[in-house]
Amino acid sequence: KSRALVYLGLLASIVALCLCFVPGIGITAGHAKRWVRLPGFSLQASELAKMALIFFIAHFLSRKEKAIEDFSVGVLPVLIITCVIGLLIFIEPDFGTAALIIMWAVIVLFIAGMKIKHLGIMAGIGIPSAALLLLAAPYRRNRILAFVNPWDHMQDIGYQIIQSMVGFAKGGIFGAGLGEGTQKLFYLPAPHTDFIFSVVGEELGLLGIIIILVLFGIWLWRAFSIAIATNDSFGFYLVIASASLIGLQSIINMGMSMSLLPTVGVGLPFISYGGSSMLMVAVVSGLILSVSRRARL
Repeated sequence: KSRALVYLGLLASIVALCLCFVPGIGITAGHAKRWVRLPGFSLQASELAKMALIFFIAHFLSRKEKAIEDFSVGVLPVLIITCVIGLLIFIEPDFGTAALIIMWAVIVLFIAGMKIKHLGIMAGIGIPSAALLLLAAPYRRNRILAFVNPWDHMQDIGYQIIQSMVGFAKGGIFGAGLGEGTQKLFYLPAPHTDFIFSVVGEELGLLGIIIILVLFGIWLWRAFSIAIATNDSFGFYLVIASASLIGLQSIINMGMSMSLLPTVGVGLPFISYGGSSMLMVAVVSGLILSVSRRARL
């Protein structure tokens, strides 16, 4: 029964991703088709896909963990499913989320015991492929150029990241005060989603950033502690997959906001605006708490 539910959820997420491209059902915003219109609300299909993948990977690894060193049996099925979903997300287009889930799946497989040799082969294939995809579209090439030297493109492709860094600089140590930031009002694009961390930096300063980092660190530490303390294989991989997804997405968003990584459309869990994203984070947190009830903490 649980297996049927896992694959039903996976199928539903793939259908939702496909519906994003159906006129009248899919919603286009910012030249991207990432949302599905449902009665009374809209749903970001990639967030549903993340939840479905968490259950699928946890279920698969709990059954195949002894075969994880066999690439064709313990690794390849996860990669195929993840790449299919990643491809659908990529053509929305949403390169950031597609890259996120593929990197995350590889991390979970590595934690599960995948061979270093297999990791090296995937890196050898994946990194050049990702580089080619980055360079294939002009707007993605511009993001790389802006990342390398935004100051040469202050009025166009480098504008967003420069305004993000200005926000951190204006915040100083103690910040301008909660709600007192000005970057979000006139200068910084997407301050409520992708660049919310810059708003935190301006309004709460370095002290606020440190508090946010500590809170994320505590959340991840407790999640991994729960995973280690459980005797249930499915519960272990459920928590590992959930926590690593939140952790990786947080690192990418923070790094992007501080110009340590190229700009991608990935929100900050728990903080960025977005109903579908908040729902995903709430479900993930609930999954971890449900496993903790049976863990020997």
